[in-house]
Amino acid sequence: MELPDYHDNSIVNLMASLTAAMGGKCTDYPPLKALPHEEIARYKKVMLWVIDGMGHDHLLRHRPEGFLARHVRARMTSVCPTTTASAITTFVSGKAPLQHGLTGWFTWMRELGSVATVLPFHPRGGGAAYNDVGISLDSVLGWRSIFEAWQRPSHALIPAYIADSHFSRTTYGPAVRHGFKSLQECIDRAGELLSKDENLYLYAYWSELDRLSHMHGVASEKVLSHLAQLDEAIEAFAASLDEDTLLLITADHGLVDAPAEHTLWLHDHPPLQECLSMPLCGEPRLAFCYVHADRRDQFLDYVKTQLSEACEVMSREEMLAKGLFGLGIAHPELPHRIGDFALIMKGRWIIKDRIAGESDFHMIGVHGGLSADEMYVPLIVRGTD
Repeated sequence: MELPDYHDNSIVNLMASLTAAMGGKCTDYPPLKALPHEEIARYKKVMLWVIDGMGHDHLLRHRPEGFLARHVRARMTSVCPTTTASAITTFVSGKAPLQHGLTGWFTWMRELGSVATVLPFHPRGGGAAYNDVGISLDSVLGWRSIFEAWQRPSHALIPAYIADSHFSRTTYGPAVRHGFKSLQECIDRAGELLSKDENLYLYAYWSELDRLSHMHGVASEKVLSHLAQLDEAIEAFAASLDEDTLLLITADHGLVDAPAEHTLWLHDHPPLQECLSMPLCGEPRLAFCYVHADRRDQFLDYVKTQLSEACEVMSREEMLAKGLFGLGIAHPELPHRIGDFALIMKGRWIIKDRIAGESDFHMIGVHGGLSADEMYVPLIVRGTD
């Protein structure tokens, strides 16, 4: 079990370094040890490129001689859970999940009275998006975009299909959003923005590696071919940048493969299912369980005697004491969003349930858990030093 290192070696600390360099207010977290803010501040233009699903160990295992691997400066941790909903929110808020309160793809929000699918911001079971019925994401966040606190003009390059989503409009704040439909369009637009003779910060998000990993597996031919394509394209892009530009590349999480036979379906375990008052929340690799008060002993006994091969169980109190979600003062809703217990999956196991309206599907590559492959992400630095 690999825990996030929020003291000086996580993506939260990377954002603390960037905040200090951009003239923002001090955060709750110290800067990243491997990248002091003074180094960032020497550059007029700074680009942070987040490649969804590019784990540190996976990169070095499959592309050890490439441009990206040659420029790895540090092996950082992601956040908990190791998932896009929590980690991307860190990149746009500067906060750990303890403070930003988004604890997985499925998050129980008692203020909405439902389990929310947080990035598209609609109920888990489907139906109208919350903002379509007059409920804004801003009303449940309790924090503002990191770009509002920075003293440098900011831009965000985002896939076109999510560039104007409710989540993007809310969390990118004053940053100018630019949609793109291909890798080349992303690179071309980044080049145009960075060619301007002005101070700026550019954030870019690339999702295709994660999508292919979900569909085909982390070491599949399609994934490794795409990783090679990315590596070569980024090397050529980096060579075109001038000396006033700092290029930082990282990821939100890595992935592992979960064979279908390593799936625990909740409906196959009635004694466990009857203990729960709500559907599973969080992620299939780290599931938050809301347990009836009079069934706690039954729940714990079943997990420890019947599921010990597949998972560990941790109480809310243990999770908070271990600092899984961050350091300091918690978001007021955070304790309500992590259940009574978490099932933290071992090996390549996942746990899933299904509610009315949901179809049965299986992802090969998965994330959200606390394995090294999921937790560690690279910090890649290309400057003039």
